[in-house]
Amino acid sequence: MRTHRHPRRGRPPKAGRRKAEYLDIRLEASEKEAFKDAAGLAGLDLSAWVRERLRVVARKELENADRPVKFLDKTNGRTRGRRGEAIILRIRYVKPANLEVEFADGFQGSMPVTKLEMPIDKIRWSSVTVTNRGTSATFKGIKGDLIPIDASTIRYLVDTQYAAKKDRSLESHQLSRSELAKMAHDNAPPQSWYEDLPEDLTRESWK
Repeated sequence: MRTHRHPRRGRPPKAGRRKAEYLDIRLEASEKEAFKDAAGLAGLDLSAWVRERLRVVARKELENADRPVKFLDKTNGRTRGRRGEAIILRIRYVKPANLEVEFADGFQGSMPVTKLEMPIDKIRWSSVTVTNRGTSATFKGIKGDLIPIDASTIRYLVDTQYAAKKDRSLESHQLSRSELAKMAHDNAPPQSWYEDLPEDLTRESWK
């Protein structure tokens, strides 16, 4: 007897990006719930969170053992966790006043919270979470307001090689002193700017 097969609905998978392999593991209920909570904090679904973490650990252990990392495409670098990328996997506050952070390419670093140049006593430092799929971290002020910090800023502060690379890139795009002077001369601000009272831009939590 012939049966008519209905076409599958939904958008077809993108060419070259379909993941056909499955990994079955058995978990305790408490482990699964904890993994779900951690995935939520990172802004990922459970499957993506597990895969991302496994990739980071596998890459680190294989590279330490001088073994090839088969899921990395060395020819074009099209991996989310490529070296030098500012994607945060994990960030946490460590007493008395430090932040520990791990990035998707396996780099780990730490820094004193004073490097962020925010009022020490106005921030709930232990509230820090990863947001926007790792592209930023968010802190809470003492009055509950959210304070996002871009992941590239955090990477700059904890990774000296990353900072040096960014500095070199910035210097290559900077104008000369004569160019800056001409720009200032040709674009003088109106007198009214000097007459207006300055606006108080201080966050409510910091007052």
